[in-house]
Amino acid sequence: VNARRQAATLLADMPYGLEGREPLVREALVQRLEQDPDWLVRKRSARALAVRGLGDTSVEEARRALCAALSDEP
Repeated sequence: VNARRQAATLLADMPYGLEGREPLVREALVQRLEQDPDWLVRKRSARALAVRGLGDTSVEEARRALCAALSDEP
C-alpha cells in the first residue's frame, strides 16, 4: 500500500511526457483511482491526474475518472 501511495505522489511531481509514455502514466493513474481499495492511493492518484493534466493534450480520460471519483463512497 505504501508503495502505491508513494508512486502516485511521485508521478504528480515527475516531468510530463517523457519518451511519449504519458498515455501509459495516465492510464495507470486512472486505474488506481477507479480500483484501488486504499483511499489514500485513490486520493493521490486523483491529485496526480489533475497535476499531469495541466500539461496534457488529452484530458478527457482524466476528466471522466475524476468526475466518477466524486461519487466515491467514503
